[in-house]
Amino acid sequence: MNRENVTELEGKKKKLPSPLQAAGASSFAFAIGAIVPLLVAVFVKDYRVRLGVVVGAVSLALLGFGGLGAYLGKAPLLKSSLRVLIGGWLAMGITFGVTKLVGVTGLYDEEAQLRALLQKSHMSPSSSHSLMASAHFAGPFTEEATGT
Repeated sequence: MNRENVTELEGKKKKLPSPLQAAGASSFAFAIGAIVPLLVAVFVKDYRVRLGVVVGAVSLALLGFGGLGAYLGKAPLLKSSLRVLIGGWLAMGITFGVTKLVGVTGLYDEEAQLRALLQKSHMSPSSSHSLMASAHFAGPFTEEATGT
């Protein structure tokens, strides 16, 4: 290699982002992205409605993060946003499908869990209503509702 090529190569290396900065930015973005479905899911009780609301909120977040990445990386906005959105949908679909096969949805279906518990314990109808009311009041993510 001649001296000009070496100097040009060193200049290009200096323009590359730091691997530590890239790792930090990636982990920060992942953590922020993980908060979106959790925040939305906590406020919706019905399983089917929760599923739709989570998919909608996460889709908007994916579009937003794709657009932000395109802006920061000076890439085409629409193409980058759609790439992130479609990749996110694929990841959500695969994850949801695999967890359904395994039998763990990650979206707590409170009423189905309580019905199964009541059937196993053979509780009377009057006591089952009070149990369902107390578990509904406790919320889907508490120890009382999950039985853990």
